[in-house]
Amino acid sequence: MPKRYALGGPYLSVHLRRRDFVRGRPDDTPDLKSVAQQISKQLENLRLTKLFIATDAPDSEFIELKSRISEKYEVYKYSAPHDVQEKFHEAGIAIIEQIICSYARYFIGTAESTFTFRIQEEREILGFPIDTTFNVLCKENNCKKPSVWQIVY
Repeated sequence: MPKRYALGGPYLSVHLRRRDFVRGRPDDTPDLKSVAQQISKQLENLRLTKLFIATDAPDSEFIELKSRISEKYEVYKYSAPHDVQEKFHEAGIAIIEQIICSYARYFIGTAESTFTFRIQEEREILGFPIDTTFNVLCKENNCKKPSVWQIVY
């Protein structure tokens, strides 16, 4: 049984999958108002003031989401400088975002997303507690805890 002593940095990380999930999974994909409420509640519960969001949402949706979160919270999104984009391309930048999410105090992902699964897997390897790792954003009245895929040593 692995030891689960990892604490993580003093921030909440969220993977918010939008584009194809909004169209292809409308019964499971929360609207931005609901996402903001869930994030704000968790920030308050954890007494954290910093939030990192990894998302494929258009800039307009990110701006809307940010406007729905209190200004007392600092909201961050990774924006790769040109030289990083040239060197690592889209896939490498996604890995950078996954690493940032992996080291957070608490993580909330998107149900059934492989991007989220990869972050959960990394947090498992790093020894984060299950309850700070296997969490997903929910649509109202349709909140199912994700499967917990523990690494067996």
